[in-house]
Amino acid sequence: MIKSLSISNYALIDNLTIDFKKGFTCLTGETGAGKSIILGAISLVLGERADTKILFDKDKKCVVEAVFQLPDNFSFAFFNDNDIDYNIDCIIRREISAQGKSRIFVNDTPVALNVLKSLGSLLIDLHSQYQKFSLSDNLHQLQFLDNFITDKSILDNYRITFDSYTLLCHKKAELKSIYDKIYQEQDYLSFLYNELNDANLYQNEDTLIEKELSLLENSELIKEKLSLAINLLSENENSNVLDLMKIINANFATISSFIDNGNELSERLTNIAFETKDIFNDFVHINDSVSFDPIKAEEFRNRLDFINKLLYKHKVNSVNELIEIRDDINNKLSNTNELYFEIEKINKEIEILHSDMKEKAQLLSNSRKSCAKIMSQQISDILKDLGIINNKFVIDISENESYTSSGNDFVEFLFSANIGSQLAPLSSVASGGELSRVMLALKSVIAIKNDIPTVIFDEIDSGISGVTADSVALKLKDISHNIQVIAISHLPQIAAKADEQFLVYKEELLDRTFTRIKLLNSDERVNVIASMLSGSNISQAAIDNAKNLLGIN
Repeated sequence: MIKSLSISNYALIDNLTIDFKKGFTCLTGETGAGKSIILGAISLVLGERADTKILFDKDKKCVVEAVFQLPDNFSFAFFNDNDIDYNIDCIIRREISAQGKSRIFVNDTPVALNVLKSLGSLLIDLHSQYQKFSLSDNLHQLQFLDNFITDKSILDNYRITFDSYTLLCHKKAELKSIYDKIYQEQDYLSFLYNELNDANLYQNEDTLIEKELSLLENSELIKEKLSLAINLLSENENSNVLDLMKIINANFATISSFIDNGNELSERLTNIAFETKDIFNDFVHINDSVSFDPIKAEEFRNRLDFINKLLYKHKVNSVNELIEIRDDINNKLSNTNELYFEIEKINKEIEILHSDMKEKAQLLSNSRKSCAKIMSQQISDILKDLGIINNKFVIDISENESYTSSGNDFVEFLFSANIGSQLAPLSSVASGGELSRVMLALKSVIAIKNDIPTVIFDEIDSGISGVTADSVALKLKDISHNIQVIAISHLPQIAAKADEQFLVYKEELLDRTFTRIKLLNSDERVNVIASMLSGSNISQAAIDNAKNLLGIN
């Protein structure tokens, strides 16, 4: 149960603390006084997302702190699994900075928002005044039924299989898309590959051919210059460089001993002579090997033209890139078969998972049908207590062809309020007051079934009055014997049945409006309930009626 709630810098609240007790507590007050603000603060500590718009003072952080007394049967597993210190008084604190950053602490341990949501769902079932409209939605009806199922592992196991099945189907679709694209292009890809493969390309071929062709096309110039050099080095009668080097070397050798670095110079001259001789031999070799071959030159030109056409076709700049394209196409063509067998393998896995999913969906459906009978009867019984004496309430379950994360059940709440009326979808036959009572009945059976320690009803009384209001008040009181009930209400019958009543009101100070809350004593409750009965002009009859509702003589 929630023991206390402290709120600072939230909406119209500067600072406020509420202490709650076991049993039935009612929050009353004029429309717009701030009851929904308090509900919003509770929602924050249950894991709802925060917004900086809620800051009372935009320069300060908002802090909402709630203390929960955990029931004796509360599982320690949640705290162990999330590495949180366990304490029978569990303290949840939510801080929202002016910059919009949110920090969450459970027993002073920082936690993530999803952890807080999980914990909050175990502590409070919060019914908003708009939630009754979700009764018209079949998906929400299914969720109401699933909340009644004791063994949640049945749904969890199904969802694990469904997620695996869905993931595998997505993987298959992706592979199939790739396979289909390659398959559609296979003829064209095969043509491209054969063309490139038949070209017998090799690394740097274009560069090497250009070099060879350049040599052939300039062979006459090369031979002319090399012949001149060879002539000057060895064949010229007037200036034979090789002979001159021999003479220079021999003459210097006779004087080298007289010079400080003579030996070094002599060695250098010897090296030059040898190097010049080597160069001469290379010149001769090159000159002998170079000759203009018009047939070979034409072959090179044709090969280059062919290569350039391939380069243009594939929009690349080198033979090496063409080779990469060839190899990539080959890999794609090879992968077609691999993809085919991979898809076939996935198909078999999908068949197995689909069969497993169907079995688990059937188990889930059987569990729902079993619970639906019990839940339908319990809700019908509660509705009789709430004044719909001749009601019929049936949770109908039919089968869908497709599967979702919730199975393949289609759940529909069928309702009849009167004798002789046919069962029909709840949304089409129930009035606003009847929807409120159905929601109260649903929340009652689910909260008790799941051992939720606290249920909060926000204007569960909308659309009802008179005798019906009395029956709703009695039911809320009855539920509060098992769990803590907090109700926000405008009806005096409900407020009078509460063990404690708070008044939420507005106060204006220093040109600011503040939301305040006050625990009413016995006399104050008489006056507040009397005003709920008769308005601002409280009559003696209203006071007597209020005392009667409160059981005061």
